[in-house]
Formats: sequence, C-alpha cells, structure tokens
Amino acid sequence: MTGIVFLLTQLVAVPYADTVAQLDRLNDEPELHRAVLAMTVHSLKTGEIIYEHNANKLLLPASTQKLITAAAALDVLGGKRTFVTRWQADAPIATGHLAGDLYWVGGGDPSLGDPDPWETLRASARALKAGGLRQVDGRLVVDTSIFAAPGWGQGWAWDDLVEDYAAPVSGLPLGRNAVPIAVEPAPGAGQSVQASTPMPECLPLRVDAVTRGPMSDTALLPLSLFRGDGVTTQVVGEIMTNAPARTLAATMPDPARCAGLLAQSALAASGIIVTGGIDVATSPTPAHAHTLYAVTSPPLADLLRVMLKDSVNIYAEAIARQLDERPSGKTFAAARVAIEGVLRRAAVAPDAYRLIDGSGLSRYNRITATAQVRLLRWVWGQSWRNEFVAMLPVAAVDGTMRNRGIGGPAARVVSAKTGSMSGVLALAGYLITASGEPLAFAMMSEGVAQPGSVIQRLQDQALEILVSAKR
Repeated sequence: MTGIVFLLTQLVAVPYADTVAQLDRLNDEPELHRAVLAMTVHSLKTGEIIYEHNANKLLLPASTQKLITAAAALDVLGGKRTFVTRWQADAPIATGHLAGDLYWVGGGDPSLGDPDPWETLRASARALKAGGLRQVDGRLVVDTSIFAAPGWGQGWAWDDLVEDYAAPVSGLPLGRNAVPIAVEPAPGAGQSVQASTPMPECLPLRVDAVTRGPMSDTALLPLSLFRGDGVTTQVVGEIMTNAPARTLAATMPDPARCAGLLAQSALAASGIIVTGGIDVATSPTPAHAHTLYAVTSPPLADLLRVMLKDSVNIYAEAIARQLDERPSGKTFAAARVAIEGVLRRAAVAPDAYRLIDGSGLSRYNRITATAQVRLLRWVWGQSWRNEFVAMLPVAAVDGTMRNRGIGGPAARVVSAKTGSMSGVLALAGYLITASGEPLAFAMMSEGVAQPGSVIQRLQDQALEILVSAKR
C-alpha cells in the first residue's frame, strides 16, 4: 500500500500534468486528423521539456523562418549596424556640370524609400542640387551589385511572384520593390474595371477585370494580379458596381531599371538633367568615384522590428544576404554559412533544418519544432535577448498578432512570430504562464485542408492553456 501511495504522489507531482493532458486533447481534434501537427514547449527557467508532439518532424516554417534571420543578424552584425546608399561621381562638378557618370550605389537597405519612394528621391535630388549639380553629361548608373541575381528565392511559387509580398530583393530595393495599383468599378456593368498606378514607367499594366451589377455577387471572381509574360501586370477578376475603391500592389518586374527611371524623374523635377540616359551596372562602381550624398538606413534593430512585427519578406531577404561577408555579389547561399554557424552555437542539429531563403517564402525550407525552440532558448541567454523579444508581435497589441488573444489570458503575455502559407500555419515565440514562468514554444501545422482560421483557433486555444498553466 505504501508503494501505491508513493506512486500516486509522484503522478500528482508531475509539473504541468493538467496542461499536458489539455494539449493532448487539443491535438486530437478532428480538424487535425488529416494534417501533420508539431508542437513543443520548453521552460526557460528550468530547461525542461514541458510538452512534445511530433517535435522532430521536418515541416515548413513559413514566416517563422524570420526568427532565424533575426537571431543571426543580431549575433553576427549587431543591432546598431546600418546600410548606406550613396550618390557618387567619377569626375568633378564644374559650373554645375558633371563631366562623367552619376552613380546611384545601393547598399542593400530594405527600408530605402519605404513607405514613400518619392520622398526619398526628392530629398536626394535636393541634396545633389544644393551641392552644385545641374547637369550630368554622362549616364545615371544604377549600381545594385551588392546583391547577386536572382532576387527571388528557390522554391518561391511562380504565381506569387507578381504579389508585393514576393517582391525580389535588390541592392536598391526602393519602396519594397512594389508598386501600388488603385482599382475601382466602372460606372456601368460590363465595363472594364478602372485601374491606375503612380509609377506607370515601372509597371506595364493591363486590365482584364470586368465590372458587374450588384446582383451578380454570387458569380464574382475576386480581383487578383497575373503576370504571364514576366513583364505586363494584368488585373483579372470581377468587381461589383457598388464596390468601394481599393488598392492592390504588384512587384516591379525590373527593380533596378524602375529605380533608375524614378530617380531620373526626381532629378529632372529638381532641375538636374541627365543627358546620357540610364544604365544598370553589372559590376561595382569604380573605386575612384567620390560620394556626393549618402542615405543611411535606420539601425538594424529597427529594420528587424519591421521585419518581424509586420512579416516583411523583402526585409528578411535583404538582411539575410548582408550576412555574406563579401562586399558585392552577396547571395543567400553564401550568407547561409554564417546563419548555420549561429544555429550550431544554439545546439540545433544540422539534420533538423533546411535553409533556402531568409523570409520563409520558399516551400523548400524545413525545420523541426525542437530546432525552433532550441534557437529561442539560446536567444534567451544572449545579451540582446530583450531587444529580440521586443521585436516580436505581441498578442492583442501589434504586428501580425494584433488580432490574436484579444480579451483573453494570452493578451500581452505572448510574443511570437506567425507564419502562414497555403496549407501551412506556424507560430513560435515566448509566453509567461500564470505562475510567472517564461516558456519558449513552437507550433507547426502542415497539410491543412481547413481554412486557416480553424487552425489559428486551435493555436489560440493552446496559447490560452499554456498562459493559464501553473506548476
């Protein structure tokens, strides 16, 4: 009898036993039977594994991949690092004339011209004019050579490439390399939808969408973008006559050429004429060129905050490439060496991940829930931990978690990165339990046939279980 009592006491004393039982029941919900779900939760106080379910299966991280990019950038580059975009000349300016070429040299700053490219361009033009420049007798050379082509990652879906979230990274990613498209219904049914862009020189546009009467909503195809020839952006679908105006956003088919055209327009508007046309550099600007004006990015910590809070893919791709030590021709493949070094220091096993890009947009990426939490545990021990945690979206407060956990126990005590793509929903980060214990967690789901809202609801229930837990 004494032995039985001792055994029962031991069972009752298991930390978070009720929490584990609740999570097990949640993971057995019928909505998940056709999907692969992985979850793991670790204590940051004791280091113990509180919960595991398929924790070592390799699954798609989606945008939780950005946690790796952010941790590597802070560890290798530091939060104070900045990136500089320069206007340079290869000859002196005499009586307003530059008897040579004007170089616009990209530093890979993803925030350049964000949110207003024209504001950045006008400020540069004013500064150049204040420095005495009135005419460029040579070319305007757009130098994006800091990053090598292509700007897209391996495994990016072809039908995503027109969408602004899949904008290609470049050495001069002006305005996130995306162009807004204003759309509204035509006055009458059967007429083409009205669409326009403030940057027509950057975005050849064709409208194949039709305005329908307000009673035809059951047959409507939502407005979308398509680029079959790689150049012309088509607006397709249908919109009702009483629908409000809206804004879409498409990627620039040729970001470097677009940046040059916009810059030339801004210079001309300030009274600076370029006589030699626009050229896109295939090699770095000559070493003897001198700087006329420079634009410095915000500190890396600020860029990472935007990247994580709002899940901006082009920020992630640019920042990841900056981990390549070479001064030009930087690639993600070369930067991966530095990223993998960070993962080794975080005790993440080499077979627990596959890194293809910095943003998580590639469907070739893979990682385990255990690997994600091991990284988060390692970050927790770094001097820049608080800086990192403050960059994450907070439940019911901001970023991609602003609408999660509102009015519930998870509000304000969960800081986590979301990740979603077709059939995939992931979440990883930190939370504080009801007893004040910090936990690191990762939740991953793949092969989801239900609407994302169903899986998101189950994730939110799991968060409520965890933040309500007591030892």
